[in-house]
Amino acid sequence: MDMTRTVDPTAELVNRVVAYRTSKCLYAVTALDIPTLLQEGPATVEKLAHATGTRADLLDRVMSHLAAEGVFDTGPDGEYRATRMSARLARNEPGNIANWVLCELQDGYWRSWDGLLDQLRTGRTAFDTVHGQTFFSWLAGSPETSALFDATMRDGTRHVAASLAAE
Repeated sequence: MDMTRTVDPTAELVNRVVAYRTSKCLYAVTALDIPTLLQEGPATVEKLAHATGTRADLLDRVMSHLAAEGVFDTGPDGEYRATRMSARLARNEPGNIANWVLCELQDGYWRSWDGLLDQLRTGRTAFDTVHGQTFFSWLAGSPETSALFDATMRDGTRHVAASLAAE
């Protein structure tokens, strides 16, 4: 942390409290595959909305938020553009983390954090408390979620292997 600048602790805490909004926006654009669409070139929000079956006015709010966070860029013509960061969410890019974003931020994982306070008090796993079953039992009940989890673990293994090989 840069100690030479004055940090407003309230503002810093508020930024952290509302960070979940950015996470959910990242989930939405990744699920809609917008980063992959923008790898093909800049696009208006109307074009993106048409391609994804969403409402342009609402999608624009999400895209504007993520542009402010540096995930996307906007040109003088109002078109959204890919960035180095959004490329990591594009499914056609080697080493992308799209599966990880979709797995980590989908409702089953997300909601399990609602049990954190109970876990701290009782020691019972938050996931088990929220879902009434273990994580792997829950996965077994959803082939689609299980496949996403497997893909995420494969991708994660590639990232770890690549970093180990670089050492």
